[in-house]
Amino acid sequence: MPLKNILKLPSTTALLKQWNTKTNPSIRNLLPENIERKLYSLCIYDSDPNKAIQLLRATCAQHDGFEPSIGALRFLVNYCIYSAHPQGIKYLYTRYCINKSYPLIDKKEIYCKISDLMVKSKDYKFLKSLLIKYEEQFPYDHNNSKDRYAFIMNKNYVECSAFLKNEHTSFREKWKIFLLRIDNVFYDSGFKLSCFDFPYLTKSVGNLPVEIMLSFIYKNRNIDVKNPSSCTFLLSMIMLQPSIGLSRKLEIFNKFLSDFEVNCDDDKNSIRNRLDFSDCIKVLQHLSRNNLDDGNKLNNVLRRFKLNG
Repeated sequence: MPLKNILKLPSTTALLKQWNTKTNPSIRNLLPENIERKLYSLCIYDSDPNKAIQLLRATCAQHDGFEPSIGALRFLVNYCIYSAHPQGIKYLYTRYCINKSYPLIDKKEIYCKISDLMVKSKDYKFLKSLLIKYEEQFPYDHNNSKDRYAFIMNKNYVECSAFLKNEHTSFREKWKIFLLRIDNVFYDSGFKLSCFDFPYLTKSVGNLPVEIMLSFIYKNRNIDVKNPSSCTFLLSMIMLQPSIGLSRKLEIFNKFLSDFEVNCDDDKNSIRNRLDFSDCIKVLQHLSRNNLDDGNKLNNVLRRFKLNG
């Protein structure tokens, strides 16, 4: 589904309110209103943010020292997000947010929407700059955060890093970035870690031996795993690797459950109450749907550990 069909454009009332936000002491000379109306028209009536950005660039070059209102700039950012126009966002962000320090982005949600778009554009450099700016504007606890927007920003950073470094960096280094940015920061947040939200990181596993991958669950170059969910997250990524046969995956799944069940003496501390295996189960059920023998093996494992299939 195209991004612009997913993201919702603000209501007309909200847009007008945003457009009319004129006050900002750093802007001494506003562009003529007829130019701003033309920018608005190109977006709303012509659905062409690219032409709007071109007009803005040409007009600012022609009228040196004149700038659009903050409301107009925020509107253009929103419309570029809605229209999935990363180049327009990069121009507005770099010129006004970085170079001129205008309060262009005033909501965490906008940062997240831009970062989503940059992952789709595979623009690691810009996303890194965006994350730094987010952390300056909206500080959060890097030792134990529950900021969902910060989680999304860091998730997108991990994904873009995994794609950029796909050919020249080992999975060990990518997993290290995940531990530093996600596991060690949001370990007590309650946010679900799903392999389906990290397709680039999952794909970057490649043909890495299973034994090495499993060793990452416990330690990675002196970086401890703080979030137990990271263990099942990595296990689900293993389950998605096409280079590993289904029988081997079932063996790994069974051994993993056995290892984590040790020292759990009562039902309250049962593995099913501490870890989320839903992604692993979903993948294995899909792979074994046409194989009765493997399907029975999976069901036996689920019954043994009292997991819901």
